[in-house]
Amino acid sequence: MIKRLLPIYLLSFVNILGYSILIPVLPGIVRELTQSEMSGTIYGGIISMYAFCQFIGAPILGSLSDRYGRRPLLLISHGGTVLSWLIFASSWLFMDVNFFGSINLAILIIFLSRMTDGITGGNIAVGHAWIGDMTTPEERPKAFGYEGAIFGTGFLVGPLLGGLTFTESYGYLGTAGLSFLISSITLIVMLFKMPESLKKADRNTTPMKKIHEEINIFKKVQIFSSNHCLRTLLPTRGSFALLFICFTTSVILMLESDYLLDPLQIGLILSGIGVFSILNQSTVVPRLIKKFGMVKTFLMGGLSTGSALFLLPLIPYSFGTQMTIKVLVIFFANSYFINLGLTSALTSFRSLISSLLSSKDRGEAMGVDQSIASLGQAIAPISAGLIYDVISYNSFALYGLGFIIPATIALTQLSSSEKRS
Repeated sequence: MIKRLLPIYLLSFVNILGYSILIPVLPGIVRELTQSEMSGTIYGGIISMYAFCQFIGAPILGSLSDRYGRRPLLLISHGGTVLSWLIFASSWLFMDVNFFGSINLAILIIFLSRMTDGITGGNIAVGHAWIGDMTTPEERPKAFGYEGAIFGTGFLVGPLLGGLTFTESYGYLGTAGLSFLISSITLIVMLFKMPESLKKADRNTTPMKKIHEEINIFKKVQIFSSNHCLRTLLPTRGSFALLFICFTTSVILMLESDYLLDPLQIGLILSGIGVFSILNQSTVVPRLIKKFGMVKTFLMGGLSTGSALFLLPLIPYSFGTQMTIKVLVIFFANSYFINLGLTSALTSFRSLISSLLSSKDRGEAMGVDQSIASLGQAIAPISAGLIYDVISYNSFALYGLGFIIPATIALTQLSSSEKRS
């Protein structure tokens, strides 16, 4: 199965690598190019713009893949990623050029680059549909578990590569150049090694909706209404997506501002957490799904993440100093259970979509799911920054309740439905 799914696993790796490689270096890039008190807002704006464009593009690409096949949409969308890194690298040439007197031209080009990558970033959703097409119901939990492990590998390698390729002489040019090279190689591999997964007989033949209808995510969630389980869990999935980005944004702020860590040190810590993701996605989560089922694993994941986040502020921090070994060990132990919960929820929900919906709707449904996650990424960075400014590390307890309450409500609703039936 792994050999059969290798092309899409490579694509997943490159997608998360392209996202995570910028995590430790983008704040420094923005500060260097703007040199203003608004650098934090600009940084959040770049992240949010990428996610907002992905929010628009994912359901459209998903729907197109249901009609014209997965392969052409995957090739076109990943071609957009290659182009985006070329645009990003070109901004280095304009670092000393101002636009309208005060706006740095390089920053505008970086914004354009992230918009280009975001609008074509729906290939994640099409890739998940491709996995669903190429696997049996019994294989899907393990297939999505491995895909999640690939995600963890990219999150392990990306921040480290970002810190290492950011040099004093050439700045972020090395980071952008390496990302362009890896993305180009992946496109070539996909071109020659990725087969079409959706048979013509299984394609959706209904007319495409108008553009404004395709990007109306709130209307397109009706695709889940045919299944009571998915319909009940969808609001919980949406809250998880929003809170996940709030958590990751706040952790970066905590490590940078409270522990005074540099980009390479932040990259090393994030890489360590990436090891947890690989272990959980490839080994632990598939076993949990096999033992408890996809629905219970999804809800248990939310409760696990929420409980660990609620306990995070109780760790004896010494802010304003470097992390001690004792605090680092406690931090990583807590991070493991946060990661276990997140990976359990993410993998099980994707498996549910693939198993409970037909192949002709799978691409659109995966696009809606990815679009919900992207909406969280568009809203959360700025919101999390404001919350962290007000209540600091206590924000993690707030996010913990945000995981626990919806998971408990969904569990109660499903239990009541089972009793009635």
